[in-house]
Amino acid sequence: MSTEASPSQLTRLVPPLTIIALVIMIAGAIYHVAVIAPPRAPAFERESAPEAADYADISGWHHRPTTDREGGWERPWGVDVLWFPASPGEFLGGWNVPLDWAGIENAENVPVWTSRIEEAATDLFVPRRRFASPLSGEQIDREGAEALETEDILAAADHYLENDQLMRGIFLGGSDDGVAAAMEVYSLRLDGVMPFTNSFGGLIVGRNTAATTADTFPDWPSCEGAAAYPCILDLRGNNADEAERRVLATLGAFSEWLDEEVPKPAAPLPPFETIELSPINRPEHEL
Repeated sequence: MSTEASPSQLTRLVPPLTIIALVIMIAGAIYHVAVIAPPRAPAFERESAPEAADYADISGWHHRPTTDREGGWERPWGVDVLWFPASPGEFLGGWNVPLDWAGIENAENVPVWTSRIEEAATDLFVPRRRFASPLSGEQIDREGAEALETEDILAAADHYLENDQLMRGIFLGGSDDGVAAAMEVYSLRLDGVMPFTNSFGGLIVGRNTAATTADTFPDWPSCEGAAAYPCILDLRGNNADEAERRVLATLGAFSEWLDEEVPKPAAPLPPFETIELSPINRPEHEL
């Protein structure tokens, strides 16, 4: 009669060790998800959102000209760039990023090709905005945060168009999600609106923009050698010097095109001076 060999001590330990290993793996996965995934946030509430920018004040801008500027009625025809930086993407303290958050100041908000831009009859406007943060939460809360960011984008554009535009040429631009912000301004504020139909030059795409953003580009020709506008100047992959050279060349060419192809707007009339006249008192016998 044969007898089966009894299991060894090592064999007996396999099932419990396997269970312990599985428990450790599951716990590690849960910890990994909890640490890496953005924390879920409370409901979006406009009342608790960061304070909005004051675009009438220099504090509402990362960059804007501070000196008197010549309007489009002068030669060469001036061209402005309204630029929207990419979201910093790291703030997890609320649904929208405060305007003075340190991470915003450390980001490349002002493009590196600005060192010589003002030599080319060109000015740069870079508004601050309350970026939507990457928090995880309900879709309705994310939509609320994105709507608040869009509100800032359009408010900045409206202030520029009403107070600073001066009938000059306009290029919009941005990096990453700033490209979408620029196109929103185009579609809601410039497209088909006079006099911007003639003075809009196109879109400048920042050097560090992700390749997938190209799917949202409008169907416009390249700005290199452009015979008509609007056009697209794609700076992806360029170093700082190359980007600066291409931006200055594009803005200069558009300025020349405006001078040659678009009727000059009339210069605004000087302010009228009001003179108070004293009443004339005539002698009684002349009345």
